[in-house]
Amino acid sequence: NLGATNGLCGRGTDCYDPANCLVEEQHFNGLLVEGNESAARAMHQRRADAGSGARKPLNDVVVVIGFVTPETVASSILGNLPRLDVDLLKIDVDSVPHDALMKELLQAGLTPKVLHTEIGPWFPPPVSVW
Repeated sequence: NLGATNGLCGRGTDCYDPANCLVEEQHFNGLLVEGNESAARAMHQRRADAGSGARKPLNDVVVVIGFVTPETVASSILGNLPRLDVDLLKIDVDSVPHDALMKELLQAGLTPKVLHTEIGPWFPPPVSVW
């Protein structure tokens, strides 16, 4: 999940993230990446708190704090995955064109079953603001 914000599902709010819902509600394994350091640290702490004590989380989730660029995305993501065939690749970042990130990941061998990317309907393809 590139752009996991705070790692919360947010169902019914303006911060709804279906990839985070899969982790929280369906116990999917995952890699949650967030460039906003305060949001990422809060997400990391929540995951650590969930794994403390007698109750362990049912899923394996890795939190990565940091920005990705087309030049760094493959090494940042693939280096944290146990395998290249994943169920979902969600891209929701505001600093880099999504197609550039997706292209680098796919060319590096990532094979998602489902692609989910944020779109800006006020800039429909092929219009780009980059």
